[in-house]
Amino acid sequence: MKSAVDKIDLNQLLSDVESLENIGVDVSFIDDVRKIYKLQTVPETCQDTLNKTGVMISDLALLQKNRLSSVPPTTLTEQPPPGNHELNLANKVQGKLHDQIAQYAKPGNIISPPVIHNAVGLNEEDIDLLNEFFTAAPPTTVV
Repeated sequence: MKSAVDKIDLNQLLSDVESLENIGVDVSFIDDVRKIYKLQTVPETCQDTLNKTGVMISDLALLQKNRLSSVPPTTLTEQPPPGNHELNLANKVQGKLHDQIAQYAKPGNIISPPVIHNAVGLNEEDIDLLNEFFTAAPPTTVV
């Protein structure tokens, strides 16, 4: 029984160590450790995915804070650009959030058509005018 508990704890520990990849630490050895100890990756629940995404967002905030709180340059245009780790992490966060929203929420649950119409500057009259162009005209008969 202790062996099963140790494997669960080791799997959790390895998952925690994997999160260090967010700040640029090489964690490529973790797959080898899992093979040596014959550990299987546990399927993630929705809450696990949200927790990991939250950690990624915190790590991204830390990287951005470190970059932006350095000694300020003489002009704002000379501010250092984001590094590769920061850009990769931002892309991962964006991808994770996109996947979660696409998997668990329908577009109609996120935003309603009137909000979209207001955002693009369409009102009721504009929509009526557009409908005239996109609806089929009644068939005409030639005599």
